[in-house]
Amino acid sequence: MNDIRFRLASVLILSVTAFLGVVPSAAVFIWWIVFAAKRTFQKFSLKTIILTLVLAAGFPSAVLFFTGGDAFYGVKIAVIVLIAFWFGSECKANDFMNLFVWLFGKKSGFNLGLSAEFSMTALKYLKDDFVQMRDALKIKGRKVSVSTIPSLSFGLLAMSIRRAEMSSLILARRGYVSGGTFEPEFFPSVSDYAAFISAVLITAVTAVLYCT
Repeated sequence: MNDIRFRLASVLILSVTAFLGVVPSAAVFIWWIVFAAKRTFQKFSLKTIILTLVLAAGFPSAVLFFTGGDAFYGVKIAVIVLIAFWFGSECKANDFMNLFVWLFGKKSGFNLGLSAEFSMTALKYLKDDFVQMRDALKIKGRKVSVSTIPSLSFGLLAMSIRRAEMSSLILARRGYVSGGTFEPEFFPSVSDYAAFISAVLITAVTAVLYCT
């Protein structure tokens, strides 16, 4: 989706729908296959997605199964994780600035949007830094393991703090205090409307079936 407003609204209603039960989760999964799977796999590797699903959904589901809890909990969480991957795959520069300024105006909205954009940039650099550290270990004939996690984590944290400090200094030198004159722009496409309307229909049908 080009328009983050439709994208965020879709994520929220589909996540709630998926958590209602197995059948709603299946409906949301079908929505993901139709509207989001291609884009998700373009941005994230299958290995990354599977590993995340195992950690976020498979392990808790196994624990609940053997302790007499909701055995289908993992199914719901797995679908929600796939939706989250899709949301992340669609994020672009200025998305959150557009959203927050549109919602809260040019003062509070600008501040929130700026913070969100910095956070997204930090996450991108975090991934790039990890890849570089992993490559450095390979050159030394080593692999990422339990023993290397503490040093890698410390290095990633140190670099993130350093970048945040430099960004703050740049803003201060430019005289930034609060707010700004950013003008939000949105360019919704036909596919945006189709995906959003489909998400709403799935939620509406599920609500009728489960609330009557």
